[in-house]
Formats: sequence, structure tokens, C-alpha cells
Amino acid sequence: MPTIASEIHRYLKSGQSDPMARAWPQPTVLARTQAAKHELRTALIAELHHRCGDRRPPADIDDEAARALVLARVEPMVRGLFPADEQETVLAAVATRVVFLTAGRIEQAIRTASFDSNAWSIANTYLVSVGAKPLAPSHAGILGLSTDQACYVTAQYLQLACEHDDYVVHEVAHSFPDCHCTALGLQRTERRKYPLDIHFAHHETFAYACEFYACIARAEPGRKGRLARLDALARTWTGNGQHVEPALVTDILRQAIHARDGWRVIRMRCRSDEAARMLYGEASGLGPGGS
Repeated sequence: MPTIASEIHRYLKSGQSDPMARAWPQPTVLARTQAAKHELRTALIAELHHRCGDRRPPADIDDEAARALVLARVEPMVRGLFPADEQETVLAAVATRVVFLTAGRIEQAIRTASFDSNAWSIANTYLVSVGAKPLAPSHAGILGLSTDQACYVTAQYLQLACEHDDYVVHEVAHSFPDCHCTALGLQRTERRKYPLDIHFAHHETFAYACEFYACIARAEPGRKGRLARLDALARTWTGNGQHVEPALVTDILRQAIHARDGWRVIRMRCRSDEAARMLYGEASGLGPGGS
């Protein structure tokens, strides 16, 4: 029979916890799981502070500045992908879903994570970001991680120029076909469960296309400059080992740059309706020859 001490040890080592919390003495499952959640995460926070010592993130940002930064990065994408009557709702929701893992926020992020495993991953990512010994070798990127609840971003993001890549834009774009409408404050209907109808096989393609297009459009106001940046990106980007075809992403971006409404091109090229995607790509007049 496991003990509370052995369960805490197992959790700190692996992030695994017993969903029934059988080591705790409370009489009901609900009471046991609540007690276990509190003790596991308290132990996780204590271990995090022990490993961090005096180490702190290399940069910091307050709540108001964080919100302004997130909105500045994602606003063109949201306004390009959503109808006018939904844009403000989506922007408000997105601003709360991006959480910067600073020294002042890490404890709250651990306490409020939806699952014990998520809380453990958040702590591990933070440890890696400050150069402390991790709980386990980290498979998450140094910039952060995303869960069903939020996108957690480390301070390293604040130091990047985001010339071609933008972690926040990429992860927010991922949420549009992945989370339910209600998570972004939109009404869920029988015909619309997700904010955007993106083909499952193209979720990663969609996220990369949004990320790169946002960076290119932010840096270059004109088509010639945007195409030059796209050519430079195409020569060096190999897909980062993800399930994505670099040539397809480049083709979508090239069509988006030539089009009057680049964000609509990205959305339509990646949508679930294959026939509509093919029709849009071949006959819409918004491709390279239709600008």
C-alpha cells in the first residue's frame, strides 16, 4: 500500500499521481483528491525553490505589459481569421490564456494547473529556463509549453527578436482548432465545436503558417520585402522535426503574401473541407495571379 511520502516522492520524480489518491486517509474520493492535490503541489513548489536557489528568470514582465505584448503579437492574426463580431471576445480570451512564467507567477501557475501532470511539467520547464537542475530531462521547449488550459511562456521569449518565429503566435494559433469555442468565449453549436475548422492533419501546418506570416507581415509592409523574407526562410527552415511539410507551408505563405487577404488564404488552405481548400487554392483568384 503506498504511503503519502512515497506518493510525493513518485510525483516529484515523474509527475505521476494516483487519480484516486488512495494513500490519503480522508473518507471520500473527493476529499482525498483535494488533500492530495494540495500536498503534492506544495511539495512541488518547495522542491522548485530548493533547486532554483538564487536563480531567477533573465527577464521579467508585469501583468499589464504582458497583456500588451500578447495582444500586439496576436491581434493581426485574430482580426484576420475571425469575423468582426468575434474579434474582441477572442482577443480578451487569448490575453488570459498566455501566462508568463516569472518568479512572481510560478507558484500560482503550479497551484492552478488543471492536472497534477501539467503542474509538474510547468515546474520542470521553469527549472530548465532558469538553469536549475530539472526534475527530469525536459522534452518541452525552453520557450514554454501549452496545455489544455493555457500557454505558459518562459522569460526567454522576452529576449527574442522574433524575426521569423514567434512561440506565442504559434501556440495561440494551435488553440483555434484545438480548444472548444467556449474556451475563447464563443458560442458552441452543433455545427461549430471549435473556433476554426482546420483539418486535423493540417493543425501544425496552420500554426506554422500563422506564425511565419505574422512575423513576416510585422517586419515588412510591402510585398517585395515579404517575399524576400519568405525566400530566406525557405532556404533554412526544415520543419523542426514536426509533422509538417516545409514546401506546403512555403506555398501557403507565398499565396498569402500575393493575396489581398493573406489570413483568409491561410485559413482556407488548411480548412477541413478538402474540396473547398482545393477550390480556393486553384480557382479563387486570390493566388499569385489574382492580386
